[in-house]
Amino acid sequence: MKMFRRGRGQSALLVALLTGAVLIPAPAFAAPSQSEMSADLEGKPIQLGEVSRYHCQDLDYPRIHCFRTEAARDTSAAPLLASSGVTYVIVWENPSFQGASLIVSQDYTQLVTLAWNDRISSFKAKNGLNGRFWTDWFYGGTAYYFCCNQQVTVLGSFDNTFSAIQQL
Repeated sequence: MKMFRRGRGQSALLVALLTGAVLIPAPAFAAPSQSEMSADLEGKPIQLGEVSRYHCQDLDYPRIHCFRTEAARDTSAAPLLASSGVTYVIVWENPSFQGASLIVSQDYTQLVTLAWNDRISSFKAKNGLNGRFWTDWFYGGTAYYFCCNQQVTVLGSFDNTFSAIQQL
């Protein structure tokens, strides 16, 4: 077995590189923290955990706007969609696009933040975009891919299993 010897200059360089790597701060994560996110119901503040009880949209992220009806939500979303927002999927709590819903334009590593963890039973992919749902937080577990204006009324064995969502 051949041994490698380092000279003092190489050792000092190695120590400097390792120390520098430790001291250089990691880049800031661009997504707002849960504490920066907020939600409202028709203009009145609500807890993030209440988002899954209404018809909401995240087009003004990190602010989530919720309404008692889908029609009111869609009316509020129209100007935001016209200016810059891009919806990539709409999810519902029940099969056949029934119950509470959420227009999604952002990635969520933890749907539990909005109380949508393990609650999705149907969805519509929008605007020709694709993505994937994940059965575990932080894009873990099994991935369920969706694409290109797909409409799924029943998720079968994936019903109420999604914990994260990511646009591709």
